[in-house]
Amino acid sequence: MTVEGASVRGRVAFNRAIGMGPAARVVLGFVAVAGPLAFAVACAGRVGPLPFVAAVLIPTPAMLALATLIWRRSWPAVEVVSRLNLDADADWRKLTGGKRPRTVQAARNWLLRHPEGSVPLHLSAVALLNAERTQEARDVIGRLPTGRPAELHVRRDLEMGLAVGEGRTVEAEAAAADVAARSDGGTSAELLQIHLARHASILAQSRGLDGLEELAAVRPQLGSLTGDWARAVVVSRFWFAIASFLVGAWILVAMALSGAASGGAFWL
Repeated sequence: MTVEGASVRGRVAFNRAIGMGPAARVVLGFVAVAGPLAFAVACAGRVGPLPFVAAVLIPTPAMLALATLIWRRSWPAVEVVSRLNLDADADWRKLTGGKRPRTVQAARNWLLRHPEGSVPLHLSAVALLNAERTQEARDVIGRLPTGRPAELHVRRDLEMGLAVGEGRTVEAEAAAADVAARSDGGTSAELLQIHLARHASILAQSRGLDGLEELAAVRPQLGSLTGDWARAVVVSRFWFAIASFLVGAWILVAMALSGAASGGAFWL
C-alpha cells in the first residue's frame, strides 16, 4: 500500500525545490492569462483572421512551454514523485471510491464528509495532515496498528510526514520508515526504491538541501514514461502552457460570439 502522507509544509518545500513555489506560480499564472489577452488587444483590427487566431493561441503557450526548460534539472525528481502520487491515488480510490484531497481546503471538506470510523484510520491521518490539523493527526497516527509489516510501513511513513508538518527534524523517522519499507513484503522492488528515495529526499530537505538528487538517483530504474504516468507528468510539466492555450481559446470564442451578435467579424 502506498501512502503519500507528506504534509502541506513538505509539499511546499518540494515545490520550492523544483522552482514552483507560490511566487513562481503566481507569475506564471499571470503570464498565462495576460499573454493571450494582450495579443488579442494588440492584434485586433490590425491583422487578418488566421494571423489573429495564431497570435492569441500560440506565442504565450509556446513561451511557457519553453520556460519549463529552466527547471529541467528537477524533471527526474518530479517524475519519481508523480509515480508515487499515482500509486497513492490508486490506493485511495480503491479504499474510498473517490479522489485523494490534495489541498488544505479539499482535505478539510473531505474530513467533514468522512468522520473517523467511516474510512480506514490511516486515511483520516493523511487527510488531517493535508488539512494542517497536526495535533489531531498525531493522535490518529498514534492509534494506527503495527501488527503487520504493511501496517507498520504506513504508520512510519505518516510519522515522518507528521514530523515534517510540525517542523521537526526527521532523522529518526526517516530511518524507521526505511526499515519498515524494507520489511513490507507487499511492496514491489521498484516501488520500494521509490519509497526509500522519497524518505532520503525528505531527510535532505529537513537539512536545508533541495532533496532532488535523492529522487533523481532512482529515476533510471523506472523505465520510460507510459500511460497514466506519462499523462500526469506532461500535464504537470506544461500546466501553465496548457492553461494559457485554453485562455486564448476562450478569448476567441467570446470574441466570435460577440462579433456574431453584433453582425461583425470578431477580429476587426
